[in-house]
Amino acid sequence: MQIHEKVWVKSETNPVILYDGACLFCSHSLKWILQRDKQEVFWYGSLQNNENITQGDPDTVILVQDRKVYSKSTAFIKILQNLGGFYSVCASITMMIPLCIRDWVYDWIAKYRHTWKRDTQACERLVSQWENRMI
Repeated sequence: MQIHEKVWVKSETNPVILYDGACLFCSHSLKWILQRDKQEVFWYGSLQNNENITQGDPDTVILVQDRKVYSKSTAFIKILQNLGGFYSVCASITMMIPLCIRDWVYDWIAKYRHTWKRDTQACERLVSQWENRMI
């Protein structure tokens, strides 16, 4: 996976979520995260944007934080930890599940989310209120 320098630089101060911008499920998930991000720490970008990533798997969420890359279930857990409070507790509990099981569940969801409605314009509208945090 090749991530552009601007994402690396931003990740030193804020965690950056890279998601499938053409997936309605993914956009709703991002909206859920941003609504709970009261301290506005997360920045985000689409995996389809060649200015964010030049090679990689669009079937996974990627979290870049402190110049480290997390993907699949580990990215989701790190996102929950960053939200703090109750979500941090949920992250700690979920972390006890073996990685192979967590990623199997993640892969199953990623596989079948493509059968759900895909509407890029609706996705863009979902996250437009947080445009100031788009990378």
